[in-house]
Amino acid sequence: METIVLIGSWFSPGLLVVILIAACVCLLHVNASRGSTTTHIPGPKRWPIFGNALSIDRNAHVTFTKWAKTYGSVIGVKLGPMNVVVLNDLQSIESAFTKGGGILNRPAPGLLKAAFSNDGSLLWENGEKWKETRKFVLRFLHDFKQQKLIKLLNFESGKLCDLIRQHNGAAMDVCQPISMAVSNVLCALCFGHRFEYDDDNFRSLLSNLQALGKSVSGTTIGHFLPFLYYTPFYSNFRNLATSLSDFIDGEISQHIESYDPINVRDLIDAFLTDEVELDRVPNKRTETRVRRAIIDMFASGTDTTSAALEWSILYMTQYTEQQTAIQKEVDNVTRQHQLLTLQSYYEKLPYTRATIMEVLRNANVSPLGLPRKVSKPISIQGHLFPHNSWVFANLWAVHHDDQYWKDPTKFKPERFLSVDKETVISSKAFIPFGLGKRCCVGEKIAMSTIIVILSKIVQEFNFKIPEEDQKPSLVGINGLTLSPAPFRVCAVPR
Repeated sequence: METIVLIGSWFSPGLLVVILIAACVCLLHVNASRGSTTTHIPGPKRWPIFGNALSIDRNAHVTFTKWAKTYGSVIGVKLGPMNVVVLNDLQSIESAFTKGGGILNRPAPGLLKAAFSNDGSLLWENGEKWKETRKFVLRFLHDFKQQKLIKLLNFESGKLCDLIRQHNGAAMDVCQPISMAVSNVLCALCFGHRFEYDDDNFRSLLSNLQALGKSVSGTTIGHFLPFLYYTPFYSNFRNLATSLSDFIDGEISQHIESYDPINVRDLIDAFLTDEVELDRVPNKRTETRVRRAIIDMFASGTDTTSAALEWSILYMTQYTEQQTAIQKEVDNVTRQHQLLTLQSYYEKLPYTRATIMEVLRNANVSPLGLPRKVSKPISIQGHLFPHNSWVFANLWAVHHDDQYWKDPTKFKPERFLSVDKETVISSKAFIPFGLGKRCCVGEKIAMSTIIVILSKIVQEFNFKIPEEDQKPSLVGINGLTLSPAPFRVCAVPR
């Protein structure tokens, strides 16, 4: 009895978990080694069990860019048991993602699949299911009238300006108000309603959503060793994911109860209408399918678009000449009452658009994009990719490649403008939304949201860093997106 007590006190639950994890990792490594395809793609030395995972910085895109200088633009690494190929130049990315149909399939990141399932996912589903869902969502977004969207964006921009104005130019965290405005645009699209900014449940939802996005990154080891999801290591991630799913489930349940086929209010109603037209009674599978698509639209859209606007404001505080140039452009146009449609924003505000593009190039909200998965033999630049390997496109490296960008580390919106500065000129190396058939489905919504909200708030306020604060870093914090480190601004009314 005493021996049992001694052993029980020594084997704490935490230690037992560690031992079990270590044993499982070893088994996974052995099995993966037996079944994996040997690759001769150049890359850094791999360590037993964890491969290169322990050598990769949280900002993995920076690590991969450094390795590319040593091993070449196509590098092979190992994350846990998984073969991973990283493409660090535009030529290899185009070859892999666009030519011959490209690598279309996406892998199932272990943590996200365990938390949300992949059924109905816009981002992670493959094959015919993915094609059907993507076409369906694109059709919904196309049918969502532009006049309705500009009205929605103008209203939310006004609410955001009202909230910022309440601080009377005092130091404030502008990121949460921006996130609420962006989220409300997506709430209207997905749920048919918005939330007031002082709604405690709404604030809690967005706080949890931000924490969820920052808790893991695209190269987090848990994606490659999915059993870790069920261990204490990812208990916080589990709780945050459950909270998001519960919120979405509540919205879906309310829509099922109040559904009227004559009055399709939003994306959830559109999904329910699709089920009815296919003679399917909405059930648990319907809820799973809708939940996953809505999570991708709402959560991913809020995270990435908010980050882009946060970066935009941060860059305005550091590049005041560009902030003044945007203000002058918007002032000149609005004096003539010409910003009545989304098209007018794109046509009449070339410098504002160019500045946004330069922010996206410099900041790289999604520096590695979303990975693809090799499902058939493919060879790039003489390298045969291992079957089932993950493939990342290092967009950050492309956006800082001096082959395409003169002075790539400098912030120069003019690089996207014609000589007379009247026309926006893009570059084939500008790919913040990805390439190929799996590029971002919400690109137009995101860009419209950014240009309308940014032009409105910059017209109303001068943004600067409080005198008592240190100069903020322009090196982001990597999670599911690359966001700026926390910073405060003084939004001084003009």
